[in-house]
Amino acid sequence: MPPTDRERELLRLLDTYRDHLQQQLTVDAATVEPFGALDAAVQRWLQLAIQCCLDLGDALLGRLGLPEPPRYRDIFDALARAGVIDAPLAREMERLAERRNALAHAYLDLSPQETWRWPREGLPAMAAFAQRVLQAFP
Repeated sequence: MPPTDRERELLRLLDTYRDHLQQQLTVDAATVEPFGALDAAVQRWLQLAIQCCLDLGDALLGRLGLPEPPRYRDIFDALARAGVIDAPLAREMERLAERRNALAHAYLDLSPQETWRWPREGLPAMAAFAQRVLQAFP
């Protein structure tokens, strides 16, 4: 079954947020005002990109008839067990889910240097995940 309208929209949004983040990687984080407009935008784009991945993974589990795990981060392990993604990608995506929680719930006092490090490390995993999701849809 091809992607639903919602799944296509999530993939489109994921691409948009990844593009926004990619454009900011050239910015020297040391020059960014902590929690200023740019820092807040990057934090939000990162949070939303990761949320798109979580929602896509959850939708894919449903399509496969697999139960929804109790924790968001476990979506990726379930997809790895189902053979949709490999274990190393699942671990990377789980780390991103933890970062999403930190952003959403303000677990950490984030500096721009920390905020900028996360997209640098996570964008390749998000791109690989989006590709695997697309391949999983017949």
